Amino acid sequence: MNYADFSELFKDIIGLAKKAKDYKLTNVILELQNRTLDLIRENIDLKDQLSKQKDDEDFAKNIKLTEGVYYYKDEEVPYCTRCWDADKKRIHLEKDEYDGIWFCPEEIFLRKK
Repeated sequence: MNYADFSELFKDIIGLAKKAKDYKLTNVILELQNRTLDLIRENIDLKDQLSKQKDDEDFAKNIKLTEGVYYYKDEEVPYCTRCWDADKKRIHLEKDEYDGIWFCPEEIFLRKK
């Protein structure tokens, strides 16, 4: 059941309670509706967290440390080892156009603060 299904169900129940002129029941149903919506939001958040965790686990299993940087699967642009190891951030490195050395744009940004 998704949000639209719950919403329609609650509208029907509230309509029946209003027809019966039972305002106490209507208020209880409205409170139940609010709590149900909170649970739906929490469920969505938990699914997002689980998806991110699975994605991070896949990333961790498939990165290879080569010459001091992480490469993910067959990608040609490496990731910053410090950003991943410390913060679990996937920051692609950039190549300095003059000397060809990889650098982390995130670290440059943090140093300027």
